[in-house]
Amino acid sequence: MAYDKKKDYQAEIDRAVAANDYKTAAQMEQSRNEKIAGEGLGYETTNKYAGWLGDTDYGTQMQTAMSGGAPVGEVMNLYNQRMSKASSTEGMQGYTNDSIMQAALAYIANGNNNLAAQVGTFKYEDAPEYSNKYKSQIDDLTRQILGSSYEEWAKGGDYAALQKNYTQAGQRAMQDTLGQVAARTGGLASSYAGAAGQQTYNNYMTQLEEAAREMYAADLSRQRMDLDMLMALEQGDYGKYRDLLGQHNADKNFAYGMYQDAWTQRYRLGRDNVEDMDRADNKAYGREQDALNRLDFEDERDYSRALEKAENLAKYGDFSGYRDLGYSEDEISRMQMMFLTGGLGGGGKSGGSGRSGGRSSSRSRSGGSSGKGQDYDGLFAAARASENPQNFISSNYKKYGFSSVSGLWSQYQNEYSYSSEKVSKVAQGLYTDINKYYGTSQDRLNKIQQEYQGGGISKDDYMWLLDRFGLL
Repeated sequence: MAYDKKKDYQAEIDRAVAANDYKTAAQMEQSRNEKIAGEGLGYETTNKYAGWLGDTDYGTQMQTAMSGGAPVGEVMNLYNQRMSKASSTEGMQGYTNDSIMQAALAYIANGNNNLAAQVGTFKYEDAPEYSNKYKSQIDDLTRQILGSSYEEWAKGGDYAALQKNYTQAGQRAMQDTLGQVAARTGGLASSYAGAAGQQTYNNYMTQLEEAAREMYAADLSRQRMDLDMLMALEQGDYGKYRDLLGQHNADKNFAYGMYQDAWTQRYRLGRDNVEDMDRADNKAYGREQDALNRLDFEDERDYSRALEKAENLAKYGDFSGYRDLGYSEDEISRMQMMFLTGGLGGGGKSGGSGRSGGRSSSRSRSGGSSGKGQDYDGLFAAARASENPQNFISSNYKKYGFSSVSGLWSQYQNEYSYSSEKVSKVAQGLYTDINKYYGTSQDRLNKIQQEYQGGGISKDDYMWLLDRFGLL
């Protein structure tokens, strides 16, 4: 049996709360509920402090996520979990709008476009607080009831007054008895008269004991009735407080929903504007790069030969040929690393057909395809190895056999994008282990590739890990 039958758990809860020890209050509340259920008591069980029993610290998790640059969706999920726990747990209401929650809201709002300046920071009035105005009276009565005994009560004034009355009554009755016996014997004293008078007195003293115990029981019963009444009043007040708190949380959730709607609308408008600007910039940049490429390779045949040579070398892991095509040393190193770990097919796939029958090896001055096909794999692999994949595709798509850039960026995103919401706990744990035990980028990439190829993680997990370690 997990509870003590003799222990007053409500008193223990009150003492813990008074000392701001809410975890102990939660443990005592749990034992109180078990005692009520186990003993069949007529009290109502409560779960005011249950939230203190959990060890999950959403605040620390949120701070860690924000300091690590976690996705907005991850921080928002932690925010909602912390809000739910704090708003439903006695003693935690202050955490619903503390500095951590404010920082999380700012982080969410500023996730992409500094929306806080447009929508504002979410604020709401403080939650109502509960104060038990009957606590001192309940505590006093509880101590009196639990500490009372007949022996202690008999030392008090009530018993002394009752004893005095019965003693006086007993003495009067004894004198009356002596007088009656003396009258029957002609006024002569006798041992019989003394014994009869003493017996009458003793009878009154016996009645005193019975009356005293009845008075003690009545006094104790009255105290218990007073305690029940005070507890009922306290429960009524607490019920009103819970109603107010529930309405407060409902109103706050509604207001937050409105705030989120406004935030989402502003965000979408902002993203639309950014995408429009990107498309315009990419078109202009593509035209500029085409002009530069024509200047760099006035003889189209020289370019075609250089590209064919670079692709042939790349089949065997040698990417030095791309240096003559304008690739930086960093880009070439990345392609080399990806080849070694299988990221570019490894062992010869980089020169084969990826989606539509082979990679383009030449182009005409007008920008059309030479007829060798559109090389998606080559274009996307090179874009991924570059500093800016989108700009690379816009500037170099013709080199890989495409007559138009339309749709290529979307296909590239489909190839290498992932959903942060689908990232598993296994991947999150793997991130911690890799960060701790694998120091170099090469070692980290090898480990991620090993887990993915072995079926230990999904594609979303794989892409998320590459992104977190800067390997995309």
